[in-house]
This record gives sequence, C-alpha cells and structure tokens, in this order.
Amino acid sequence: MTSKSKTTMLILILEPQRLFKMLNNLMMIVGYDKNWAIGYEGDMPWKKDLPADLDNFKSLTMGGTVIMGETTFKTIGRPLPGRKNIVLSRDAELKIDGVQIVNDVSSLSEVDIQGRGVVMGGAQIYKLLLPMVSTIIATEVDAEFEADTFLDPLKKEEWEEVSRMHHPADSDNKYDFDIVEYHRVAN
Repeated sequence: MTSKSKTTMLILILEPQRLFKMLNNLMMIVGYDKNWAIGYEGDMPWKKDLPADLDNFKSLTMGGTVIMGETTFKTIGRPLPGRKNIVLSRDAELKIDGVQIVNDVSSLSEVDIQGRGVVMGGAQIYKLLLPMVSTIIATEVDAEFEADTFLDPLKKEEWEEVSRMHHPADSDNKYDFDIVEYHRVAN
C-alpha cells in the first residue's frame, strides 16, 4: 500500500461531518526555500535569521491550536504559550505536560480545536495532513540552503495563490522572503 493510499484511507474513516469541519478549519504554516527545503539537522535551514517570519507565525497561531509531530515538538522543546498544543505521535505512552497527544489522524476529528487549527510540521505531518488543509500560509525564502528535509512541491492545479506580501532583506531579516496565502481549489 502506498503512502498516498494510506492517507486517503485514514481520511475516509472519519465521520463526514467532522471531516467537513476539519477541512474548513485547518491551515498549514510552512516555510521553504527555492528548492522546497524545510529543515536541516532538526531546525529551519535559515535558523532564526527571519524574525519577521517568526512574528507572523506567532500572530497567526496565537489563541488557536497548533498541530505538530513529536520531532517538531522536541526541536521546540516546550509547548507554545497562548496556544493549544497537539502532538501527533505513534507512542501511545507519550505524556507531555501542557500538550494533548493524539496517536492517529482519525482521532484528530475528536479533538476540540480552539480557534483555527494550524498544522506546523514536520515533513511527515505536512504530508499526512495536507489533504485536510484548506489554506496554506507559506514563507517562500528567496535563497537556497543546505537541507535534509523537504516539502513536496505544491500542485498548482490544487492550490490557488490569493495573496503575496514581499519582505526584502533588512538589518533584522537576512534574506528576502514572501508570505504567500494559498487556498485549496474546489473540485
């Protein structure tokens, strides 16, 4: 069975009403470079060289629910304050103070999402939850970095660009980048 068919199968077992609610309430926030690189050695390839992007992430997620994988959580090292934190993990024994652990995607439909649900990585979680996402906020960094983790390129027939805001490099932000909002194209 392919990864794609596993993802499709997981989505189909969700109750239709809950799936509809999730599809209309999940947003993905991701940053990538010119080669779709999203990570290097457990961190963003550009590290903390784009504080305006980090501020944007904070403003978009504050008061909402962030959904991440266990590896991403371990990289951050603590629950993000001012947000409900959900960690997807295969480890049924995992317990983290201040974090709701979810062991399979179908259980997400039972989670009380506060505000907007934001998928924030890592790569496996992006791939797994992308079919449930209606909006992507992408930071497109105008540079190329050494990387070991990549996002699959977005399929233009599935996503429509609805806004783009350019941020030139400055004394605080080392690289030019765009914050781009994509909406899923209706079938």
